[in-house]
Amino acid sequence: MYGLPLSFNQGDEESRVERVWMATLQSLREIVPSEQIESVDEAASLVEAGGEDLRFPLASAKTKTHLAELAYTMPTWPGMARLLLTVTDRSSLVHGTCVLFESKLSDECGFVGGKVKIIDGNVIARPAASSQGRYYAKLNNVSSFVVSIESLLQGKASVIRNPHEADEA
Repeated sequence: MYGLPLSFNQGDEESRVERVWMATLQSLREIVPSEQIESVDEAASLVEAGGEDLRFPLASAKTKTHLAELAYTMPTWPGMARLLLTVTDRSSLVHGTCVLFESKLSDECGFVGGKVKIIDGNVIARPAASSQGRYYAKLNNVSSFVVSIESLLQGKASVIRNPHEADEA
């Protein structure tokens, strides 16, 4: 890696991650316009506070009774990024979260979880409609995820993963 001493790989993983993190922030502070340095520092604070639990929202759907939200997490190496579904009962504020998908690539989670709907007591999450969404759906053999709202709110969610369907020509 440019700018790191040859001894870099001899350190423990935590010190290597910290060093890369600090070098990244220093580089960003050097290249952004001066009026945006505060934004870099705010973003760094959010990432440091949230760590691997920091969620990046993708999509949401709302009915009179429920709110469904898709988000993904971005891991530190060698962790897995997770595509998460959270459902909230809007009257009682009871909520439940489950993992729909895991990947070494956080971008993959963002494309595999592009859309969400609430239909007949279930939440249905589908890949993004973009070319990247179609690519990752095919690569991971998934066309949708279906989760029963009641089972998720009771902490007993089982995720049904429907296989990818080939495009009809």
